[in-house]
This record gives sequence, C-alpha cells and structure tokens, in this order.
Amino acid sequence: MRRVVGVLIALCLALVLPACGTGGGAKTDETKRAAGLVPKDALAYVSVDINPSDSQKSHVASILEKFPKIQRKTFDSEKDQLLGMAVSKLGLNYETDVKPWLGSELALAVLPDTPEPDPVALIKSSDDAKAKPALDKAVARPDADATYRLIKGFAVVVPKKHANLLDVIARQADDPASALSEQDKFTRVVNQLHDDRLLVAWADGHGLVELAKAAIARTAGRAQINLAALPNVGMAALDVHAEDNALAMAGLVETPGTSGGGDTKLTGALPENSLGAITAWNLGGGIDDLLRTVLSTNAQITNAFQRAQQQIGLDIRQDILSWMHGETVIVAGPPTAGTIPDFALVVSPTDKTKAQAAVTKIATLLEHRVGVKLDQRPAPGGGTEYVFPAAIRQGIQPAMALLSDKFILASSPEYLATLAKGGGGFDSGSAFKNTLDSAKSGTQFQMVLQLSSIRNYVETLLTGASKARYDRDVKPWVDHLDAAALRVRKDGSLTRFEAKATVK
Repeated sequence: MRRVVGVLIALCLALVLPACGTGGGAKTDETKRAAGLVPKDALAYVSVDINPSDSQKSHVASILEKFPKIQRKTFDSEKDQLLGMAVSKLGLNYETDVKPWLGSELALAVLPDTPEPDPVALIKSSDDAKAKPALDKAVARPDADATYRLIKGFAVVVPKKHANLLDVIARQADDPASALSEQDKFTRVVNQLHDDRLLVAWADGHGLVELAKAAIARTAGRAQINLAALPNVGMAALDVHAEDNALAMAGLVETPGTSGGGDTKLTGALPENSLGAITAWNLGGGIDDLLRTVLSTNAQITNAFQRAQQQIGLDIRQDILSWMHGETVIVAGPPTAGTIPDFALVVSPTDKTKAQAAVTKIATLLEHRVGVKLDQRPAPGGGTEYVFPAAIRQGIQPAMALLSDKFILASSPEYLATLAKGGGGFDSGSAFKNTLDSAKSGTQFQMVLQLSSIRNYVETLLTGASKARYDRDVKPWVDHLDAAALRVRKDGSLTRFEAKATVK
C-alpha cells in the first residue's frame, strides 16, 4: 500500500507543480467528488483535479511556454507524460492500461487509527469495466501491499491488512449526507478557498495535534518536549491554483485565542529596487519564547548559552529581544559599491529606551572587548550614527543608528542613509503588486523576492566556464522567473497564508 499511496502522492505533486490553476469555471462541488465518500472523522484529505477547465489549461500553457527545455507545452500533454512515468512504477502502461478509464480526480484521505492513521486512495473511474483489469494487474505484483474495490465510480485503494476500510468507504458511499464533504468543519474553511481550484487540501488541526501529542508521549524519556506548548488549532484548508503567468497557493488555519501581526510600514517604505525583503512581526517575542522553551528543557544548552552571553557581554533576551516586538525587516538591495549587495536589519522598536541602551552597550563592548572604536557622526534625521572606522572590504562598512521611528543596522553608511529616507515605495513596485497585490494588516511573516533582479545580479558575477555552464543548464529554467512572495497574517480567529511565483 505504501508504494501505491506513494505513487498517488507523486501523481498529485507532479500534476500540481506544472499545472495548478483556476479557470473561471463553476465552483467546485466537493459533495460530488471523492470527499463525498470520505467518513466525517477523517484527519486529512487532499484532492487533485486532473481535468481542469479550459481557462485553467490556458493559464498552464502561459507558464509552460516560458521554459524552452519543457518540450510539451500544453496541460494535457504534460499530464500524460507525468502520469505515464508514475504508473510505470506499478507495472502499468498509461496509454493502454490507465488512460481509457481514468477519470477527473485523484484523492487521498487519512482516517484515524491506533497507533498510526490509515491512508485511503480514491481514483475517479470513468469506466469500471476497463479499470478492473489494470487495478488487478497493479495489486497482483509481488511487492504490492494493497487491495481495492470499485465504489460509486471510484477505485478505492487501501493496505491489505486494513481491507476492512473498503467496507467503511462502501457504507459511507450509501450515506452521503454524513460524509466529510457535508460537515461544517470541512465546508467552513474549504468554502473560503478559490472557487475553481486544481488542488484542495483539508486537515483537522486539532486531531493532528492530539495525534502528535500521543506520538510524543510514547517516546517518553527519549524526547524532552513540552506538550502544553503545542498550539491549539482548528480546521485548516488550502488550494493551489494558477493565474495568467503565475502559480499561487492560498489557505487558512483556525487559530482561536491567538493574536499578533500588524502593519508593515517599514517594509512598504523600502526602496522600490530592493532585491528582496523578509518581514517578521514580534520577532523578539518569538525568539524569546523559543529560547525559554529550549533552555527550560536542556541544562547543557542552558549552560552553553549563558557562557556565550558572558563572553560577548550581552543578555540577548533583555538587551536585544526585549524591544523587538514590532516590525522587523531584513532587506537586500543592489550593490552601490563593490560586488556585494547592500543589506540591512531594520526594526521598529517597541521600547526606544531599551533600544538606545542596546546601541550604546554594543558600541562600548566593541571598543573594550574587540578593540574597535566606532566613529560617531550625526544620524540622518537626528540622533547618533555609529560607523566602523574603515571598510571591511569594498562596499562593506557596517553602520547603525536609532532614528525617531526605526533602528537600522546597515552594510554601509550610504545604505543606512538610503533606508533612513523612507518612502521608497517597495509595496507599490511590480514585484510586490504582482504577487501580494497590497499590504495587509495583521501580517506576521512576509517575504518578497525580486527574482529577475536577483538573477541579473548573479549573472554579473559569472565568468568563463561557470557562465557557460550557467547559460546551458540553469538560465533556460530561471530566465523568465520574475518575482515570488509568501505572506502569513492574522485575520480575526483565522491565520491566512498565501504564496505566489510569477513568470514573464
């Protein structure tokens, strides 16, 4: 069964990666699909549509045509190749054994069991009479650990040792009103996804956390993990879809009783030509919680951490993390001198007094313990800027300053001055607009990469044989990549996440 399920998962991934999309067709009705055969106590479920709408196929073609090394430029031709490669591992010929009966959906459900949950594969059949010989051939292989039954137009595949699950699915098929697809815990999250999706996934977060707790408890004495620290989450769902010249994913998790996130004003004010930016909200609190958990369960790590703090002269939690509970950004920009990109850490301090004390303490420690006396000069907009007395190498002369609205640690005084100006319009640039569209309140984590600019920078560093290999083996795959982004944000009792990559 593991082999059969593994191939099914490979099929799902293979189809999603090159061909995920939304087509502007009718809303997906999960009650008429595999979810209508899945028991309501399922822990997780994933479904892939292998016969999407015409507009979906058009979106896929708009992506495939950008990659010269991909010979097949349509959804159907790429699908046939990938499915052929996958079913060959089961000793089947796709064109003669599978394609004549394969329907529009591949699905996988995870049902509760002790000590491990059971996987159930569901393959839509358009012709049961043609499906039976192929399935008989697949499960008859010496290394096959699976059995199947054709139920309501689906080939249901389960492990041999859990053949009784076929009876469970058969009974569920006769009672569609109690199936997973009809349950509020499923519909209330799945119905918030894109209407015409290629892939949908759902999970009972609470059930999976309880399963993880039970597994951890069985390792008592071997793993020191605070079970109470595991999050209390509800239902979760995501979809994968395509837009014109873009691949995208969106989803949500029920996270009641939690808060966090905020506006990303520092990120939005970065220079528009930035190569990329990673934003985190309450980074100090997150790292502090992690340290507290780790240090409370491992004396050896605690001692090593304390020795390290004594050596550098800083109390990481009090001196640094205590004022980093707002927005923190790591940003990189095109090099202004030398070949190394400009880079910086930008923080919106939540306790400016502690932030100023940290800056002063760091400058003092560098002078007394390292022998580096930082130059002091007026900072842009007021305050004091601390600068290394000389460049470490061309383009690298670290500088830091606590300004009225932010702390900046930059790779050079010039880049610090650029970031101090603000109003750069990063969130109105093409990389941001084409991936995340606009800034959102409640953002907890965000990453935006200007892939085309990063590629152009990397290409300036290549010469000789390295450039020749790059031009031959890598450039055809990356030449049309434009931008990529990921965002996680709090939205009331939900945590929403989205990711997108664009091509041009």
